[in-house]
Amino acid sequence: MEILKEYAGVITAWVTAAAALGVLGLWAINAQVTPEINRLEARIDVHETLLRRIDRKLDASIADQKERFEGVDERFERIDKRFERIDGELKIIRNDIKTILLRLPKTAEAG
Repeated sequence: MEILKEYAGVITAWVTAAAALGVLGLWAINAQVTPEINRLEARIDVHETLLRRIDRKLDASIADQKERFEGVDERFERIDKRFERIDGELKIIRNDIKTILLRLPKTAEAG
C-alpha cells in the first residue's frame, strides 16, 4: 500500500509539473508570441499600404510616360514625312543636274 501511495504521489507530482509547464507555455504564447505576431501583422499592413501607394504612383507614371511617348511618336511620324519629302526633292534636283550635265557640250579630251 505504501508503494501505491508513493506512485500516486509521483504521478500527482508529474501531473502538477505538466500542468505548470502547460500554463507556462500558455503564458509564453500570450505574453511573448501574440504581441510579436501583432507587431508583425502591423508591419505587414504598413508595407502593404506602402506597396499600394507605390503601385498607384507607378501606374500614374506609366500613364504619363505613355502620353509622352505617343507625342514623340507623332513627332517622329511628321519628321519621317518631311524626310520623305526632302528625299523626293533631292531626287528631282539630282535628275535636273544630270539633265543639265547631259546638255552641256563635252570638252575635248587633252591628249
